Amino acid sequence: MLHHLKPAGSLPDPSEGRSRQRIEIGELRNPLTRKAYDVWSGLRGTRPYPGRDELPLRELRELLRHAVLFRVLDGGGDFEVRVMGDAIVVGLGRSFQGQTLKDVEAVIPTYGSALIKTYRYVVELREPVAFRGWYDRDPTRRAYFQESVVLPLGPSGGPPDHLFAVIVYAPNGEAF
Repeated sequence: MLHHLKPAGSLPDPSEGRSRQRIEIGELRNPLTRKAYDVWSGLRGTRPYPGRDELPLRELRELLRHAVLFRVLDGGGDFEVRVMGDAIVVGLGRSFQGQTLKDVEAVIPTYGSALIKTYRYVVELREPVAFRGWYDRDPTRRAYFQESVVLPLGPSGGPPDHLFAVIVYAPNGEAF
């Protein structure tokens, strides 16, 4: 389950409850989330974002197991999971590939709706957004520290039609 966002600042202490916070792109620490942003930024050039078909999958091979590609539905009213890396499947406890986030909500209450709000924000902002903090997987309450970056993709001059998210989970934050 995702928890409330805290303002930028020090990392949350896991003994004080689980939370995540939005961070500035320049604060990305994990080499995979950093690489995803750097490649995305290079592809966009002077445009707001690159198109989905521009993603260089060979160059991104090492981070694909941590990636999710979403298709934007209804202008950000929902999102379809097009591709889901196996590290994300393990972190969530199952695959949601081919399903919408509203479908996810039916399986993991509050999670799908929280993601819709977050990803709708990225679509409206038309800029990348990064997060860091704790994620609890209900019902096991197994906690993972995670860092993520959500990158908009779409046609030049139009709204984003896809989002590319790279999410790295690490017990106790040791990968950061």
